[in-house]
This record gives sequence, structure tokens and C-alpha cells, in this order.
Amino acid sequence: NLDTLFSSDGDAGAAGKLLKNCLTASSSLNILATCRWTLNLGSDEHWFTVEPMIPQDAMELFIFCIPDWEIKAELSGMPAERQIVLFRRIMALTAGMPLCIILAARRLTRHGESLETLLKKAVDDLVNTMEDPNLKHLPERLRSLRASIDLSYNRLSNSAKDLFARMSFFPGGLFRRLDHLSQLLGDGWTDAAEEVAHYALARYDRTTER
Repeated sequence: NLDTLFSSDGDAGAAGKLLKNCLTASSSLNILATCRWTLNLGSDEHWFTVEPMIPQDAMELFIFCIPDWEIKAELSGMPAERQIVLFRRIMALTAGMPLCIILAARRLTRHGESLETLLKKAVDDLVNTMEDPNLKHLPERLRSLRASIDLSYNRLSNSAKDLFARMSFFPGGLFRRLDHLSQLLGDGWTDAAEEVAHYALARYDRTTER
């Protein structure tokens, strides 16, 4: 995610000089980075395109991340070919990106509707959000990512949205066992945090309770 350090017009600036100096100082140093454009580091840079997940792997990830066990069991019991047919449109809209697939799966909950209806609604939500005029300037894959995040964020309650905004002030994460966080985030912050994690906008590490 070096996009914010390197401008798309090819001027790497101070960030490029820093990387150049690091790579020159140590011949054994290798850096794996992601960016939407080349960093213009000359012979020090070797780039490759991150391809979408293959359909079967994408489907397995999607099923694994569905929070509703009834839906998960129904999909898991289908032949792989049938799974992919049902999921093909969502896979195209999420551009085969793991995070988009996870976010889409976490939003899938049943309210007395058929699986086909649920998936159609998921597709319609993505299409409608991706067609937002505010996203038209983005490349298709970034539009998919932005739409996936926006849809999940919009599912949050107001208290969870507020906590999600505040979480950026805690780059190391929020430790559940720290009681004084209630003074900063409110008494119900752990419930809001669980809601944010439910929609895969954050991850809960049970080992560190963070």
C-alpha cells in the first residue's frame, strides 16, 4: 500500500530516494510492496500483477467466511459446479480479491429468503454502489474494493461507525482487557468492536485479546 507515498505521475520524490538508498546500502535487502503504479526505481524494481483468485478457491473462501451456518451448510452441500454458477456474478463484481470476497460473505445473513434471493440482493447492492458517481473515477478493481467496504460500513450501527472511526488512532489495535479504554470509547465499546469485526472491517485476535 505505497500509493500514498508515490504519486501516479511518476515523481517518486523523497519516498523513492529513501527506498533507493536502502536498496543501494544493502545488496541483500528485498522489499515486497503493493501499489497501483510502478515506483520508478529503475533496475531495483521488478513488478508483477496480482491476479484474481481462481473460481474454486474464491468460492471456498466465500463459504468459509459466511457467518450464517444454515447458508454455509446449504452451499457446502452443493456440487462445486453449482456453487460457482450461483457465485459467478459476485465473484466478477468483487474482482476475485480476497478482501472483497470476505466482506461480501460476512454480509450474507438469512431472513427467511432463498439462497438465490440472498445472492441476487448481494449482487444488486454491489452493482448499485459501484455505479455511485463518486466512484466512477476509480479503476474497476478499486471500485469493487471501495464498494465492498462502503456496503459493510453502512451495515454498522451508529456506535459501531463511531468506534470504527476512532480505531484509526490505535494502530496497534484495541486490547479488550484494558478497562480504561471505556473512559475513551464509552462503556459499550466492546460490543461495537464485535460488530465491526463481524462485518470483517476489523479482525479479533483471541490470543492477545486485541
